[in-house]
Amino acid sequence: MPREVLMSEARSNLSKLVDEVRMRTRDIIIRIRESPAAVLMNMERYTRLTQIEDKLLAIELRDALKGGTRPLEKVLEELKLDV
Repeated sequence: MPREVLMSEARSNLSKLVDEVRMRTRDIIIRIRESPAAVLMNMERYTRLTQIEDKLLAIELRDALKGGTRPLEKVLEELKLDV
């Protein structure tokens, strides 16, 4: 379960929070008032998540292009991607 902190605490303790995230695999959710605003996570986890996202995008693009030739812009628009 991720830890949650308010923006004011994150601002005051950013160095400590970064160290905490680097040493553990637990993410920290930063909240502004009652709403989640950002997530602080270690670099290894971020890298893994972006690699997964890239692979999923490649699969979606491949599937969207199957069965015929379609303009890339149209495929990206259907997938709601801004590139």
